[in-house]
Amino acid sequence: MVDITEATELMDKEKRERIIQTTQKIIVNLDGAKNLAEIESIVNNLFLFTGFFSISLNTTALFGGINKVVDSIHKNRGRVLLNVGLATSTEIFRISEIAANLGVYLISIDALSSAKTLKTAVAAVKFAKKTNACQTLVFSNLSLPPGNAEDFFNLFVATFQSESWLQYLDKVKENYIPHIFFHLYRISKFTGVDGIISSPQNLKKIKEEEYNDVKFNHLQKIAFCLPSDKEKEIETDECTCFYLNKKIPLAVEVGANSFIIGDYITNPLPGIKSREEAIVKVAEEIINFTPPSERRITPYDSQFSSSQGRPFMKRHRRF
Repeated sequence: MVDITEATELMDKEKRERIIQTTQKIIVNLDGAKNLAEIESIVNNLFLFTGFFSISLNTTALFGGINKVVDSIHKNRGRVLLNVGLATSTEIFRISEIAANLGVYLISIDALSSAKTLKTAVAAVKFAKKTNACQTLVFSNLSLPPGNAEDFFNLFVATFQSESWLQYLDKVKENYIPHIFFHLYRISKFTGVDGIISSPQNLKKIKEEEYNDVKFNHLQKIAFCLPSDKEKEIETDECTCFYLNKKIPLAVEVGANSFIIGDYITNPLPGIKSREEAIVKVAEEIINFTPPSERRITPYDSQFSSSQGRPFMKRHRRF
């Protein structure tokens, strides 16, 4: 284990404090963890020294005794994100119920690439919102094959019979945009979903275009994925985090309020001596590419905020 103060001992006091604060904006994806023991180890060793970031857990862990892990995260004043991925409707309903009992603050619904999975996602959103199963729901972005356009539109016409939704639908059908990120962004306003998880490139592409004079007003509810897979131009002996400097400026530019970092935290590549060091490195890069006048270090409760959170969950909040 590496104490964050030891890892940053050569830095001046102000910079060290900014790094510690910036870890509030980091979500560590532990979906690649091999078992609960590894998750527990990561929580105990990483949280205690870099604290106050969220943990993303694969829902398969829920059915294997994840309760004590979630409890440990809460005791360390952390937050829990669940990625339901390709779960069935029944599984998602069960996950929503479990999430309510565990105090999970965010559910990420993935795999929205067909009418079938869209129906699952819609059902899960409606159920989770109805039961106040968690404070926040987000959609993860995937590409929607053009061939599914009609199914996509028909599904949501049938699901959301609101005047505002139908007006939006008529406009979009005139000029169908095949990238589902745009649709998920708009759909979030009608489903009760609170945000989008995406890459900064996707949002930049959307912002550079004009789609029926659409105004993207809730950009602060977006988290940006910083993929863990090595890119072709990255040499194997290079520090895992170095390539992030190509992503972070863009994410800052388009309004990122959180950064999701991936499996290299559970399986560090050459150049990273510890998980703690990896977190420090990412935090440092975020700081370096965020102009001081624009830096926004905010408590988690302002990130992916929702007015429909369960009252009992307040005891898990940091502030």
